[in-house]
Amino acid sequence: MGFGKYKIKASYPGYETMSTSRTFVRQNENLLMVRLSPQTRFKAGYRSLFFPGWGQIYGGNTFKGVVFSVVQVGLLVGTAVTSNDYNQSKDTADLALNNYERYPTEDNYRIYQQALNQSRDDYNTRNTMVAVTAGFWIYNILDAIIFFQPKAPQVEIKPAPYGSLFDLDNMMVSVTWNL
Repeated sequence: MGFGKYKIKASYPGYETMSTSRTFVRQNENLLMVRLSPQTRFKAGYRSLFFPGWGQIYGGNTFKGVVFSVVQVGLLVGTAVTSNDYNQSKDTADLALNNYERYPTEDNYRIYQQALNQSRDDYNTRNTMVAVTAGFWIYNILDAIIFFQPKAPQVEIKPAPYGSLFDLDNMMVSVTWNL
């Protein structure tokens, strides 16, 4: 192996990918030990706990991870919208109640009842959205844990882009997996 600076990337199915750079010098024996940490279902679930879809991407299913992320963001936006609708209809019902208490007419009572019914409907819609959003978030975590699949094996050693002196004919790479 020639001397110089190299970028080294090591991955193995079921293990975290390790990337580093290392300078090899001709005078010394150049040995590099790489210890990879295992990927686990729980690491995937932990990632999905903090950001939906991250665990699926970590497990190698990028498309599914992106879909989970987009759907969860949509659900969060929907929850925010329905929560805002409920707050507005609740305020409207409170105003209608105040108006009825000051001027207790049949029309004001009917207006108050309509506003109260709308507020109850918006309350139920908001609670349904909260439940669906939370349920999907939990499903995302369980999916990351249950359907976890590691990446394909790969080992790469490349010269650093800023240059290295090496002889391709005499270059040797030895990889040993101790599992």
